[in-house]
Amino acid sequence: MQPPAIPENEQLRLRALVESGLLDSAPEERFDRLTAMAKALFSVPIVLVSLVDRDRQWFKSRQGLDATETPRDISFCGHAILQHQLFVVENALEDPRFSDNPLVVGAPHIRFYAGAPIRDEGGYNLGTLCLIGTEPQQLSKKQQSMLRDLAVLVEKEIQYQDVRRLNRQLRESRDQYASLVENIPGITYRCLHDKSWTMLFMSREIDPLTGYPVSDFIQNAKRSYASLIPEEYHQYLSDMVDKAIAQKDAWHIEYPIRHADGKLRWIEERGNAIYDEDDNVSCLQGFLLDISREKAARDKLQRQNQALNLLNKISFELSGELQQVIERALKLGCEFLNMDMAIVSEVLAQTYVVRWFHSHEPGQLHHEQRFALAETYCDITLSQGKQVAIAHMRESAFSSHRCYQTFGMESYIAQPLKVDGKLFGTLNFTSASPRLGGFDEIDRLFVSLLERWLGAKLDWHQQRRKLKNLVEQVPGMIYQYRQWPDGRISLPYASPGIEEIYGLTAQELEHDASALYSRIHNEDVERVSQGIAQSQQQLSLWHQQYRITNAAGEVEWIEGRAVPVRLEDGSTDWYGYIASIQAAKQIELTLESSEQRLRALFELSPIGIALIDFSTARLLDCNAALLHPSGYRRGELLELHMMDLVPPDYQYLRHQILEQLQSQGRFDPVEAELQCKGGRTYPIRLQGVKITDQEQNPLLWCLVEDISEHKRIERMQKEFIATVSHELRTPLTSIKGALSLLGGGMVENLPEKAKSLLSAAYRNSNHLGELIDDILDLEKLTAGAMIFDTQTLQVSEVMREAKELYQHYGQKRGIRVRLLQPEGGHHVRADKKRLLQALGNLLSNAIKFSPEQDEVTVSVINEQQQVRILVQDQGPGIAEAFKDRIFSRFAQADSSDTRKKGGTGLGLAITRELMEQMGGSVDFVSVPGQGTTFWLQLPQAEQQLES
Repeated sequence: MQPPAIPENEQLRLRALVESGLLDSAPEERFDRLTAMAKALFSVPIVLVSLVDRDRQWFKSRQGLDATETPRDISFCGHAILQHQLFVVENALEDPRFSDNPLVVGAPHIRFYAGAPIRDEGGYNLGTLCLIGTEPQQLSKKQQSMLRDLAVLVEKEIQYQDVRRLNRQLRESRDQYASLVENIPGITYRCLHDKSWTMLFMSREIDPLTGYPVSDFIQNAKRSYASLIPEEYHQYLSDMVDKAIAQKDAWHIEYPIRHADGKLRWIEERGNAIYDEDDNVSCLQGFLLDISREKAARDKLQRQNQALNLLNKISFELSGELQQVIERALKLGCEFLNMDMAIVSEVLAQTYVVRWFHSHEPGQLHHEQRFALAETYCDITLSQGKQVAIAHMRESAFSSHRCYQTFGMESYIAQPLKVDGKLFGTLNFTSASPRLGGFDEIDRLFVSLLERWLGAKLDWHQQRRKLKNLVEQVPGMIYQYRQWPDGRISLPYASPGIEEIYGLTAQELEHDASALYSRIHNEDVERVSQGIAQSQQQLSLWHQQYRITNAAGEVEWIEGRAVPVRLEDGSTDWYGYIASIQAAKQIELTLESSEQRLRALFELSPIGIALIDFSTARLLDCNAALLHPSGYRRGELLELHMMDLVPPDYQYLRHQILEQLQSQGRFDPVEAELQCKGGRTYPIRLQGVKITDQEQNPLLWCLVEDISEHKRIERMQKEFIATVSHELRTPLTSIKGALSLLGGGMVENLPEKAKSLLSAAYRNSNHLGELIDDILDLEKLTAGAMIFDTQTLQVSEVMREAKELYQHYGQKRGIRVRLLQPEGGHHVRADKKRLLQALGNLLSNAIKFSPEQDEVTVSVINEQQQVRILVQDQGPGIAEAFKDRIFSRFAQADSSDTRKKGGTGLGLAITRELMEQMGGSVDFVSVPGQGTTFWLQLPQAEQQLES
């Protein structure tokens, strides 16, 4: 046996079943009638309306079975509710799911089962209408359709019991109609599929529905059923039926028919087509129900909703001046009530004053028009003190009233108008024609609610006028801010101070306050919006300071405070004030900005910073650059004294630091070590300055710079220089000596090829020696380890000596070095050896890149007390892409393995370092294809300045 599965929506389905109120309820004739009819129609011994509960199936109606319930786990209906179609078991003994089921092998010995799921209006399968037989059986398509139709009737009975007031009217109508038939609810019919709906069969209950006997419709004896349907519905009905037939589905439609008395009755029809063996439509069948009462109730509900929507529109959508709003509301009221005229009057003693009005006929009334109260219908209203509605004045007890005799207005509905609990006048609607059908409860309710809105509107207007007089002189602005659920905002009230603050008038913002946000500073808009949203959500005080562009176009700080109130329609009102705080805020922001800048510098500084209590040496604050390397948490570090972080070997510095602080208020940088949490230390450079706080307590700001990397580089430089000096230069000197001896003839009769190789090896060893010298010079310069012998030098002598040293570089290529002797002597302060080295680097480069048989010129000029030595060639010039890195280490214009020009790429880098450390500079100009001019520049020596 296979127990039934549990539906995915089981919890919701069970809740719907419980809420239906059907479980364990008393037997009801409406269900028993349907099961009895099904038993007769299908000739089966058992018919049930079964409701599938959590652990059982309970029978709301049963025919042919004494038991009221059975366990769910052996039920057939538990399987049936898992789908929306019919569930049919033609022979349970041959079905593996049920062959050993207790209900099959034992009483009631089920062989045949057909169950149609019963759904509530929420779509949940509550149970089934099921047929049970003790013999195997099959259902034809027609029988299946009939079973489904009967299940729909059961559904209707279930669904209609929980509907609300309007649906109760439908149930009453159907119950009344159901009482007219003995076995089948509604009117059953069978007709041809033709334009006349030619009836083949119709139940007798058609008589009260149409006013004609059933015999009139059979074979269209006297009239066709289609003739009762208004012409404008024929095409609609034809389309709906044809569409259902095309989809082989049932139709469910509503339409009116005309009763014999001439009145319309509304029909709900459910039907389907019957097909022959060739799958052609043989006829149509279905049920007709009178839903006139339900339709009337729905129409009434629609009109009630129309009234409420109109009142909502009047309350929240009308805008403008008071007169404009009220008279637009009166116009809408006239349209809804279908009346000619509406008046809002004020009663002053026995005088009726027309304050606001709307009339279809212009010229009938004017504002402030006055009448004697006794000459108006409002005399009736005020004498009764309640709403008065007269549909036909001539047929009423007031036909002799002076107003009717004078104006002849036939229909009238009015309500006393109260403002702030006191009688103001009346709200009344009149028409020259009688009101057929009279005024219904919706008309009366509409007028009553409109009077309440009008009274509240006038009350609010009066209170607003009083408030305006009170607050016009208040500094800043007092306001009411409103936000609707859909996000719209307005400023229903704002005192005149709004113009001074925002540069906007209260009238501009009364109905749409979005312009306020255009005056708020861009950086503050989101913050203000979030603050308002939070206040709205929590109904908490809104209090913010923010910037706006004021009436003068200047940025100004303001402060706002307001209390929110939730309205019945979901809107929120805030009541509060806004005032300028520009002066105070300017001072606050200046201090805050200064503090933020200092804090940002403090936290972002790559050098450790500590604030120390000078009296106790306790740490008061520190930045991340000091905290992170120390290994301490901030709280731990701030519990220590500064000297707790310095190892004992450096405690001697304490006296030196204190002495400088006492005498100078600061102490110079000293190198020490900082002790971390785990005992690890790292080198630091420490310096500080003494200050006082607001209470004049002495404090000490200290910079604690981590110099670990500096020390590491310094150590590596020393190691590198030592390695190059001892590990490379010494063996290279030996190699050069040996090559020199071999090349000088120490070995006789060397082959020419060997001589060539010795010559190349000697040149390369010289080149390698130069590279080592350059590297050593550059490292010494960078490390500050090179010693300079600075003296006053005659520039022309340096130039001549450089020419003598380097002119042989170009002899093989016919390149000459020419000196352009200056007029007068030029003197500079420099190290002669290093100046010659720098000038030599420029000369060797100029010769290297000059064309053959060309010349390189060396000259000197004096510009603004600066001596410039120029080296000019006529070579190819320097490419634009190479100019930015020409002074970088190992920089070469042609860095390929096959470059034509040799060199280490360090000469210009060394030259720049030499010149800068001698107080000068090096630079160049170059035009591609026209040559290059490099120069060395040094300050003119004092000796020359004095001369």
